[in-house]
Amino acid sequence: MANKRYDVVTVGDCKADQFLKLDRFKIFSGPGGRKFLGLAYAQKLSVSEFGAFSGGNALNAAVNFSRLGLRAAVATVLGDDHEAEHILEVMRREKIGMGLVVRQRGTVTDKTVIIVTGGERTILGYHDEKNYRRLPQLRSTWVYLTSLGQEYKPVYDRIYANRRAGDFRLAFNPGSRQLVSARSAVIKLLGATDLLFLNLEEAQKLSGLATVAPRPLLKKLYDFGAGVPVITDGGRGAYVFSSGKFLRISAFPAKRVDSTGAGDAFASGFTAAVAFGQTVEEALRWGSVSAAGEIGHIGVHTGLPEKFRILALLKSKPGYRPRKI
Repeated sequence: MANKRYDVVTVGDCKADQFLKLDRFKIFSGPGGRKFLGLAYAQKLSVSEFGAFSGGNALNAAVNFSRLGLRAAVATVLGDDHEAEHILEVMRREKIGMGLVVRQRGTVTDKTVIIVTGGERTILGYHDEKNYRRLPQLRSTWVYLTSLGQEYKPVYDRIYANRRAGDFRLAFNPGSRQLVSARSAVIKLLGATDLLFLNLEEAQKLSGLATVAPRPLLKKLYDFGAGVPVITDGGRGAYVFSSGKFLRISAFPAKRVDSTGAGDAFASGFTAAVAFGQTVEEALRWGSVSAAGEIGHIGVHTGLPEKFRILALLKSKPGYRPRKI
């Protein structure tokens, strides 16, 4: 890593998040077992908690990488608004490199409203078109590629070519937009991916399999080219296929307050462990502890444990380990 400027660069959109916690709501079951959130129509609704944070998958992951002791940077395109200044301030505070951030005049930073209900979240998002062709060279040992808007193609093409040339190792956490409208592009990039992170629903979407059984999903993603595919499944834990073994780890014990950012925390915690030379089995433990810290608080970044805290928690629970499935 000595000849690289960074240990890891995250690539993707950053966002201005607003959190609303509701205590009065209804959950309805719909076709296919899907659930829907119900609110009183044409009413003024009070919220029990409100917060504003700088977030987005790329920033969330970079904060975790930096707190875990890696030299991290974010490669992103921000608007020329006040929300962008808040995001840059988070990067300064968290000691995240800002040399790969591009400010684009005439655009606004992406925004989300996150409705927290019973420990889960519903996200309403707004994306303004960005020009990702202007991103600088990624001089890093690892690249962590995550959600992008409809301008994803030049980024995917460039990262695919650079990874195939051996410029870095790639951790890939595709965005929902790409999984819906650019499945073939995602599958192509899996052939250059070292670590792949999806939740269960995303794994079904990408694999084309309707099953909830982790083994066939993991095997299909591996056959697509993903070096080590990982599937997270909320409170049921996570699954991985590596070195011919299917493994499962249960969720690390934690009070579930807000699940926002838990997937980012898990994936970046797992990737950090691998970057530090840990085994996949140990990386599952790191990712689970990172996610547990995040879900215990409203908002993002607030509960992410530092490296010494992860090691202490794992030492206190020596029996908490992945099992074969």
